[in-house]
Order: sequence, then C-alpha cells, then structure tokens
Amino acid sequence: MRDSELLPARPDRGPRLIDLRRILLAAFLGAAIAFSGLLSVRPASSQVVQPSDTVLVKDHARGIVTETVIEALADEAGERPDPAELADLVISVKESVFDGLNPADYDLARLEALQSRVHGAGRLDDRLAADVADAMRRSFLKLAFDLRFGRGDIGGYDESWHFARGIDNDSMAAELRRALDRGPIRETLRSLRPQHPVYAGMREHLALYLRVRDAGGWRPIPADRPIMPGVRDDRVPFIRETLSGMRDLPLPASRTSPVYDPILVTAVARFQERHGLPVNDTVNASTLKAMSVPVEKRIEGLRANLERARWFLRHSPDTALYVNIPTFDARLVAGDSVRWSGRVQVGMIDRKTPVLHSTVQSLEFNPRWTVPKTILEKDIVPRMARGTNIVKRKNLVMYDFRGNPVDPLAVDWNKFSTAERFPYLLRQDPGAGNALGRVKFVFPNEHGIYLHDTPSKSLFAKENRTLSSGCVRVENPFALAAALLDDPAWTMDDVRRAALGGTTRRVWLKRPMPIALTYWTATIDGEGRLIWYGDAYGTDPVVLAALRNAEEPDALFLAMQRKANPHSGDTSDVDF
Repeated sequence: MRDSELLPARPDRGPRLIDLRRILLAAFLGAAIAFSGLLSVRPASSQVVQPSDTVLVKDHARGIVTETVIEALADEAGERPDPAELADLVISVKESVFDGLNPADYDLARLEALQSRVHGAGRLDDRLAADVADAMRRSFLKLAFDLRFGRGDIGGYDESWHFARGIDNDSMAAELRRALDRGPIRETLRSLRPQHPVYAGMREHLALYLRVRDAGGWRPIPADRPIMPGVRDDRVPFIRETLSGMRDLPLPASRTSPVYDPILVTAVARFQERHGLPVNDTVNASTLKAMSVPVEKRIEGLRANLERARWFLRHSPDTALYVNIPTFDARLVAGDSVRWSGRVQVGMIDRKTPVLHSTVQSLEFNPRWTVPKTILEKDIVPRMARGTNIVKRKNLVMYDFRGNPVDPLAVDWNKFSTAERFPYLLRQDPGAGNALGRVKFVFPNEHGIYLHDTPSKSLFAKENRTLSSGCVRVENPFALAAALLDDPAWTMDDVRRAALGGTTRRVWLKRPMPIALTYWTATIDGEGRLIWYGDAYGTDPVVLAALRNAEEPDALFLAMQRKANPHSGDTSDVDF
C-alpha cells in the first residue's frame, strides 16, 4: 500500500513557487552557512565521502537554524502566502508519518487551524497573512531539515555511533537550490528524502503496517506445539491472517481453513527467510514467536531504520566492503554483484564495534599484535593481578619503553588501575596463535578498528557473534584479501603463500576500497522484501528516543543508553 492510497492526492500545479518560499529557503541556506561556526566541528575520521569543510549536525542545530531564519525574515516583505500552498504543506506534513516522523512535531494542528481560518475568512487580511506566513516558514524549515539531515544526532548519545554526517555548505546550497527549482512544496520536500530503494521500500512498508495497525493489528499466536504440513490446527486461520497482512501470503480463497496447506507452507518459508529463521516446513516455536511480535513494535523498528537511512544512505557507495554489525556478516559488493561474503565476529556489548565509514588502503600479512588499552585494562591487568599468567598463556612479550624485555611476574600488577599508568608494552609475535591471525585489513579511523583473521574460527558457528573487543574478525580472510587486491599478481595461491610464509609484509591496494561498518536492524532486499534483523546492541530504543523529541534533555538519552546497552557481564574468559 503506497502512501498515495492512504492520503487524498492533490494535482500538481507546475513549478510555480511564491516568493515567500524562495526567501525562506534562501535564508535557510544563508543561516546554515553563517552559523556553521556554532556547530561542533567533528575531526576528520576517514569518511568515504567526506568534504574537508564539514560540521556535525547536532540535535539542537535545527532549532538554531530555524529561529535564525525566522529572525532574518522578520523585516522581509514577501508576497502574500498562497492558500493552495498552505494546503500542500498540510498534506506534506501529514505524509511525514510515512517517513517515521510525527506530524505533530511540524505544527500540524496550527497549520490546520489556520487553514480553517483561511477558508472561513474568504480572504487574507494582513494579520491572518502574517500568521500563515510564520506558520508555513516554521513548519517547512523543520520538516525540510529533518528529511535532509535526520531528526536527531545519535552520535552524541550512543558511544558506538561514529558516523559523521558531513555537510559541505556549498554542496548543501546547490542541492537545495536544485530541489527548489524542481517543483512546489510537496515535490521539494519529497526531493529532500534519501532517493534510495531501501528508503522507499521501508517507507512503503511503514505505510502498510500503519494501515494494519489501524485495522486492529494481528493477534499473538500460541506456541504450544509445532504445526506440520497437512495437519489441521485452530491456529492456522490466524497464521493466514497474519501472513496476509505482512504480504507473505496472497489473499487466500478461504481465510478460515484450518489446514496447513502447500500454499501456506510456501508463505511460511518466505516469512522465515525474511526474519532470519531456519527455513523449513514446520511452524515451530521460534516462527510463531516472530509472527506474534506486535505490529506496533514492527512500526517502531521501521521508524528507527528510516532515521538511520537519513543519516548515512547518501554516503553509501555502489562499490564497497559492507559490514552490518547486527547480522554478523560482511559483503564486498560492486554494483549488483557480490564479490565476496562471509560471517564476522563483532565487539561485545560493552566493547561495541563502532559505526563508521573509511577506506581499506592496505593489507598486512603475518601482523604483529600490540595489545590495545581496552584489552590491557579490562583483561590483562585484572587477570595478572589475580595471579593468572595470561601474558605467558597468550605468548605475549612484555617490554619497557626503551625496548627491553620485562619479566611479567616481576611486576606488581595491582598498581595499575588504568592503562594510562601502565609503563610497559605487550606484543604478540606473528604466528598461528596470533590474535590477528594471518592477515589484517587496515583502514584509517580514530578508533583503532580494523578487520582481521582470527585463530578463534570455531566461534563463527555461533548464532550471536558479539565476541571481540571491538575489531571485526573475518571468516575466509584469504578470499577477501584476494578480492580486495584484485590483481593477477595476487591469486589465491599467492595470498595463501604470503599469509602462511611467516614474514610480516604490508601490501598496498592499487585501488583502495571504501568500507562501511553499518547498523541496520531492518532493510529492503533486491526483491523489495522487508528483511528483519536482531538489535545486537539494543540501539533501536535510543534512535526512537531521538525521534520522539530531538530537543529532549541529554539525561534522557543517557538513561536510554544505559537501558539499551547493559554491561555484557564477566569477560574474564574473553578470547582476544
């Protein structure tokens, strides 16, 4: 169900725009540029598409820009507002619900009240015209800002989020000016959304789920026993109803049949595949549990991912190495083709793998591993202080800062409460037991994150792979290395010889590869299907808090972060 089927459509009236809108958009651009110095500047962090002149859009930036524009327009004498454009703006604000936004945040009640006054008055006197112009400016600016840049900046509240939304002032101005020339209010606002199939697909599914919710939703289905093909079960009609609402099942001839027939078996398989469940003929407990997730919760999941899409879909290149943290997998894609794919292990809940964009520039075969501060502070020091010689167990060598070897048993480990006070270096030589395995994939970033091989290969069989200390462990790394090198001089045999030869060697990519560590809990696949994932780090509630009100006090977000990101517990047995 598309949004045009849920809201009354109005005919477009061509590209004519009143001067009022030109003034307010021009002022918006000027204010954004003039006030860029008020916004926090984020250090360059090796973004894939990251202009040199960037600012990080803070959650309060919209308010600053909007109020500045309103003040700048206070003495401007523009053309009187057009009631037809007011009507278009009302429709656009209502349509924002399909973007996962709340129309009330864009002063819908005030706009509708003014619309009624305009209709009742028959003409616009000066007072009413001023009220309408002010309301339209404020509503338009808020919605335009949120569609283009996202409503909140989760980076300030979730420690794992390190994707800087770079804004180049000249590029922003050019983009909005082009949008301004394309059509009236509705078309202008539509053009500010991410123009991407994933965004469009999630928006369409959100419209569908909102309609299902308004019709009463679907009911939970008891999971007391599995349902096998061909059997009769009183729960089957409810399954038909649920799968029809989710578009997994075409409208059946009979919704009341209690027989688990072949058509329904196919629909169940489709549902299982979309929800990351084992695909089989049986409606088991896990399948019934997924079917019973309330439609309201699915709506919230779509809203969270639409906001994520506004944050970084514009920066997603066609050719890149993508790691999706919640699904524990990675793909090297080039257009529509996948050149490599594999499972990954990501950071534990209290050592999250960050969301970021960068560029893989080189590989290192047989790398040495220097123990980072996080592992030193959380793992090495506590265990050594308890009397467990983890330094010896992991074949680590300890040095002072003059390069002299140090006997770890001659050190009083109880003196070091933080890594900053630790006066030694711990290093692991290359080899089969090295924590980085045989190959390391290097991309610059401010967090010391990289992809690498691992000796802990058995852990790839686990369903939940939040197992590392933040870096990403890669399955089949030799195949990934060959795909990234993409060079006749580097066949799989060449990669294997270099990796197993024992010599530490850095190899630079002839064509550096963009890499994106992403966090999607839902997406749209190539067939237009809505695919659901888990929320490994529990960040959906934090994103939804930002959507509820981007100007809420910081304390709320910090509380949401604590609630969504509990400590992962004892990590004394963590495998480096």
